[in-house]
This record gives sequence, structure tokens and C-alpha cells, in this order.
Amino acid sequence: MKYISPKTYAVIHKILELVDFSQTKLREQTKVSLGRINSIIKSLEESRTVVKSSGTYRLERPNFLIKEVSSQVKIRKKYEFSVNMPKKDFLKEMQQHNGVFCLFSSLELIKDYSDEQIHIYYNDEIISWIKSLPLGNTTINIYESNLGIFPFEIKKGSTDFIRTLIDLKSVGFTQDLSKPILEKWKTLQ
Repeated sequence: MKYISPKTYAVIHKILELVDFSQTKLREQTKVSLGRINSIIKSLEESRTVVKSSGTYRLERPNFLIKEVSSQVKIRKKYEFSVNMPKKDFLKEMQQHNGVFCLFSSLELIKDYSDEQIHIYYNDEIISWIKSLPLGNTTINIYESNLGIFPFEIKKGSTDFIRTLIDLKSVGFTQDLSKPILEKWKTLQ
């Protein structure tokens, strides 16, 4: 299955978010056709990623699903800039230019993690603004992804928890993320 086609990804993301769901609920919340939702769920049932019980479904293997999606995501660094602005100030200003944190900058918001560099997704507005800044010592990494960015996965100027995990796995990040994963999906695998 191609997990990263826009409609399929919207459904997968919603399944990861809800854990317990019905096809009707997915339809209402994603606006994807019931035919496509049914096809996605059948595929996920075959891999025992979701199970049906009493007319509803439950996500049983979130780690497996994240791994499968991330295997199709390709992220590449498009630009690297060094600017003369403290990281804290840059982070405040960036949101006024529609910047979206990703990868390690998003991870800082999820768990106790620190990175001196700033990681954001590409957009024309952010590039124009960064190019107008004087050169300095704050490193800004700009990325592109074949998955794109969807409004439903942006929270407070950063990729949400689910997208951050997918992105980190896609770039081979190996640091232990079991604590935030367990907090999100409790007793699930």
C-alpha cells in the first residue's frame, strides 16, 4: 500500500490519532470516501495492525504502522543557513513567516531533547525572510519531504507528535522514543 498518498495518509494519521475508530468516524473526520477507507482498513487488518471488534476498529500496532509509513517518506535537506539571531528570538519570529518546525526541533517539544540547530520545513516565505537576515552563528536547516505538509498535522508551528515520529524514523533517528510513544499509545505495541 502507498501510505503517503494524500488521502491514504490522512486516514492513517487519523487512525494513529484516534486508536479506536469506526469507518464512519474516519469518513467524517477526513472527508475521504468510504470505499478508500474500507480498502485501507482491509489492508491494515491483513497485517493485524488494526482489529475489528463489535463493529469498531482498534489500532493494535502503532509502531509497525509508523515504521511502514516512514519507510516511504523521503526527507532531504534543501538549504542550510547561519544567521545572526539567537535561537529563542528566531523561533518567535519564524512563526510570523509560516515556518513549521520539523525533526529535531519538533522533538524538543515532545521530550527532553536539545539541539543547537533549528530544523524547519521549506516554504518560499520562510526562505525570503531568512535570506534577509545577517549572517551569524545560529544554524537553520531547511527540509523538503515527498509527503508534503498537511494543515491537520501542524500544531503551534510544529509538526504534531505523529508526524514528528514518522519523520524521525524516516531519517534513521535511533534514539529511544519509547517513553513518548508509551505515553501516547499506553499499552499498545
